Amino acid sequence: MNKKKMMKVAIVTLLLFVSIFIALTIYYTASLKPLEKNGKEKLVEIPSGYGLNSISDLLENSKIIRSSTIFKVRVKLKDVGNQLKAGKYLLSANYSVDEIIDIIAQGKVVNESTAFTIPEGWKLDQIAQELEKQQLVQDKDDFIKEASKIEKYQESYKFLSTIKDAPERTLEGYLFPDTYFIDKEENTQDIVKKMLARFGEVFTEEYINQAKSIDMTIDDIVILSSIVEQETKYDIDRPGVAGVFYNRIDINMPLQSDVTVLYALGVHKEQVLYKDLEVDSRYNTYKYTGLPVGPIGSFGISSLKATLYPEENEYYYFIAKPDGYCVFNKTLGEHNVDVNKYLR
Repeated sequence: MNKKKMMKVAIVTLLLFVSIFIALTIYYTASLKPLEKNGKEKLVEIPSGYGLNSISDLLENSKIIRSSTIFKVRVKLKDVGNQLKAGKYLLSANYSVDEIIDIIAQGKVVNESTAFTIPEGWKLDQIAQELEKQQLVQDKDDFIKEASKIEKYQESYKFLSTIKDAPERTLEGYLFPDTYFIDKEENTQDIVKKMLARFGEVFTEEYINQAKSIDMTIDDIVILSSIVEQETKYDIDRPGVAGVFYNRIDINMPLQSDVTVLYALGVHKEQVLYKDLEVDSRYNTYKYTGLPVGPIGSFGISSLKATLYPEENEYYYFIAKPDGYCVFNKTLGEHNVDVNKYLR
């Protein structure tokens, strides 16, 4: 092989190695970043006797990290392989690999705690009742009383600042549905703070700016999201239902939401009767135009996103069919036809 060919082979080989090095560097750097932007904390238990390989596999299988291989490489580079400790940890996919390594190496295990889950759509009284049932609070009424002290929390949690008539309201809608790990030593105030902190994590700066761009306050979004949550069964329908409500607001048409009437009545039933529509309450969106005075329960991220980014449509009516999916209409006449078709 002459020198010219040898030079070409050397250059190609060098370029190949450089390309591989760059690709590996990009992959390595990306794998160190959080797996998810808004990952929830979850309880991960590292059993006694687990070494680096087992811990790495456990974290990858738990969807906490992107790559067990990169995790092992990083642990070895940080020279903390013999410091990883067994125990129960609260970890999240929105933690970087370095953060996760530090937590486990420093043995930041969680205290013995009880997992408490708030399902999407639950109301304040349901949350309080379940807390009492699980003996996480002594009295459900004490929790409700604490959750009525909005002004107490407004300075620490700025997203509460847009609530109107705060003394007459509760934190209904702001106790975000999620699974919380509650220690025996924590009191009602600690639990409320934990739930508000989670709301603050979910309602990002992007969402705050989006609310402003559609001329809505944070509280407006919370109120409407709580209605969208209870009016819909499936995520696919939520943006359309939110669009219907915005269309009604734009022409000063009552929202006419059955779930707000049920909230005003303080009952849960499958069908709202004509006499129910007469209840004199600012939560009765048949009687009063605009949004009700406050939220009617908690809501999930899908309802929040639907309210912030509603479907642009020309519908003013919708009904839920027996299978739970919604049908949308432009006119009252079309709506009545579908009511007769699906509900009678």
